[in-house]
Amino acid sequence: MPSRSELPADRPTRRRVGRPRANPTDGDLAPRDEILAAATRLFAEQGVVDVTMSEIAARAGLRQASLYYWFRRKEEILAEIVEQVNRVPLDFVLKLEEEAGDPAVQLWRLIRFDVAALCAFPFDINEVHRLSRRAPDAFEVYWQERQALNDGVERLIARGVASGAFRPVDSRLTALVVLILIVVFVLSAGLISSFITGFTPSENHLSAKLTPPMT
Repeated sequence: MPSRSELPADRPTRRRVGRPRANPTDGDLAPRDEILAAATRLFAEQGVVDVTMSEIAARAGLRQASLYYWFRRKEEILAEIVEQVNRVPLDFVLKLEEEAGDPAVQLWRLIRFDVAALCAFPFDINEVHRLSRRAPDAFEVYWQERQALNDGVERLIARGVASGAFRPVDSRLTALVVLILIVVFVLSAGLISSFITGFTPSENHLSAKLTPPMT
């Protein structure tokens, strides 16, 4: 099992003294954090593709030139936001490995946890994947951590196969299928519900579907 020190290193934080704001905000966030918060809200409201750098600057209360002082392009902002998509479940997988419990129970816990995490994410992860192909260098850490997550789930499934808790399956392929189906489940539940009723399910609604039956 890899230690946390063997995982991809966090992207170094640029320690800069920010330039003056065009429209100072009331919050206590540093300019860089304000940019990330503003971009997250805009991506959720308009979709990633339609948001421009000038809109992010305006929402963050910065001049556009000041925004470029921190981030050269929109993809860099997005990449920093979406790192949590992999990092949160990856930390959970490593925690499960340290516990060394029943693989079947651990897999169920991971699926439920990742569904809840994706429900809390503010925009469509598929849109992120499409943009990442256009700017692979900006998303290098994202894809490294995605691979680390795949590897962690693969190890969990391999332990289940070895213990007899799971059928003899290809652990790598099964791990990929599990992670893909989690995304499909979240997206399909949200899209179908919104289309029929105008209601978008929350984390609690979706994760409740994963409650195991009483025995």
